[in-house]
Amino acid sequence: MPNEDTQRKKVFISYSWTSPEHEQRVIGWAERLASDGVEVVLDKWDLQAGQDKYAFMEKMVTDPTVSKVLLLLDKAYAEKADARKGGVGTESQIISQEVYDKVDQNKFVPVVFETDTDGTPYLPTFLKSRIYFDFSSPESSNENYERLVRAIYDKPLHKKPALGRPPEYILKDNAPMLWPRPMLANYKDSLLQGKPSAKGYASQFLDTFFERLEDFRVMPKDGEQWDDTVVTSIEAFIPFRDSFVEFFHLAITWGNDVEFLELTEEFFEKSIFYLFRPPSVERWNDLWWDNYRFILYELYLYVITILLRNKRFAEVASMTDRPYYLPNNSNPGDDNFTQFTIFRAHCETFDHRNQRLKLQRLSLEADLLKQRATRKDVPFDQIMQAEGLLLLKSLVRPEITRPWYPCTLIYARYNRRLELFARAASRKQFDTLKKLLGVDSKDELMEKLKHGYAVHRVAQWYHFNYEGISFEHLWALEQLDTLA
Repeated sequence: MPNEDTQRKKVFISYSWTSPEHEQRVIGWAERLASDGVEVVLDKWDLQAGQDKYAFMEKMVTDPTVSKVLLLLDKAYAEKADARKGGVGTESQIISQEVYDKVDQNKFVPVVFETDTDGTPYLPTFLKSRIYFDFSSPESSNENYERLVRAIYDKPLHKKPALGRPPEYILKDNAPMLWPRPMLANYKDSLLQGKPSAKGYASQFLDTFFERLEDFRVMPKDGEQWDDTVVTSIEAFIPFRDSFVEFFHLAITWGNDVEFLELTEEFFEKSIFYLFRPPSVERWNDLWWDNYRFILYELYLYVITILLRNKRFAEVASMTDRPYYLPNNSNPGDDNFTQFTIFRAHCETFDHRNQRLKLQRLSLEADLLKQRATRKDVPFDQIMQAEGLLLLKSLVRPEITRPWYPCTLIYARYNRRLELFARAASRKQFDTLKKLLGVDSKDELMEKLKHGYAVHRVAQWYHFNYEGISFEHLWALEQLDTLA
């Protein structure tokens, strides 16, 4: 650890003998610096009788052990410096020569003690262009004192950050641009300031996000394994996912509930387009859309997780109850509607990757979701809870032909209960859960769940049988509505 003495700094104070009051202020200010470990050289303290004051000044200005020369500027100082009068005039000639000739100009620090009636600081001509510290009032003095001390010790409050790695969109010619950040900033500013333009910015953000999903469209390339192509695309999407999450957090915290929910639901509905063959492609393989299947699965899962964390149960019900318009890209006009489980399409590419690389993992999708769950505002255990709810809701709704397959629940710990369901032991919390699931009683829930188990053959789901995971236990079914 450095010796404290080696950390001390030495400064020389240059000022004008304007009045006894000003001189006393200078002395008081020098004493304050001394109390903060700064060695202050001041003529009142260090210039002895019989010494040449001009030689003393020149020595202090040019002395290499003096790290800073503080120029305490008032009207008299500026006038004498410009007129080259008195001690200040002599000092100014020496200082100005140093300022103009030396490379290290940080040694000379202007400190403004007085301004004119318009608030313009009194600065000598040779200092007009330099940044100064404002001490012209008690308020500004208190505000800027720490900044000055930091400058003396060369420890600024705001440090220039270390250079990082160039972003992927610079290193890779085909990588998408990080366009969401400025759009997100526009939305945030207008939202926090209560401007009516916030809805327009929100709509613009989501519309552009939908359009720029096209940037992630991938096709097979010679000499490149398809599963590598898909994984690379999914990895490149992380900063865009994070921008979407930040947008959603802002909207849910500060935005209009109805407006942001409508816009979000419309975004997901439109995004179904990317799960299937676009009309312009005549020959294809269904694996070509697997990166989109994972991307939209993750986005939808994150949105439900955030809503649950913020106890926005009505919004969760709305997003999972509504039908989503399903375009038929092969036969336009022969369109239909689908349910929220459309966003849980399985990605066969990961099965091929598991085989090709002999990874022997239960679910690469689950592994990838867990590895990517690095945000503190969307923790992985809450993502698992959202999947547990989406699975249960898909099983108790008879119109759903394909249930939500909750791959992340293979990470559910032994004997664990998901908090949302564990809390539903109380009557109040169970009433909330009933509304989420669209049932009127525990008996109705159990009856519908029994039917869903049979129709979708849940007992035969290999991954969860292998891990010994019981959904009934995760949902704490035996405890639901047992406490008044």
